[in-house]
Amino acid sequence: MKNKTLKTFALTLGVLYLIAAAVPFLQAGEKGKVVTIKGEVLDSACYFSHGARSEKHKKCAQNCANKGIPLALIDDDGTVYLLNEDHAKADAYKAVKKKAGEVVTVKGKLIEKDGWKVLYVYEVQ
Repeated sequence: MKNKTLKTFALTLGVLYLIAAAVPFLQAGEKGKVVTIKGEVLDSACYFSHGARSEKHKKCAQNCANKGIPLALIDDDGTVYLLNEDHAKADAYKAVKKKAGEVVTVKGKLIEKDGWKVLYVYEVQ
């Protein structure tokens, strides 16, 4: 039962991720600002369902990232940003996937819409 619930949750997050990815294409005039944010790369399924994060969750976070679970970044203030691939800089998102469970610095375009904070990854350090 617990595994089924987690799968349903992950699927729901995946659909939300696809919707968030489509927003810039549906709203071509959407602006954003380039920002640099330091924080921990989270797999959204485990973080939102049971708060899993930090070094002890790193292996699971990387497994989830490899399965396509949407990634997020949480900064020191507790603000969570959904991480999205910028199609022109796909390698940067691939690099951030390898950093799931780690603290990194991400530079990208921040779009805030309808309560969402979405960061399109340009580079990761």
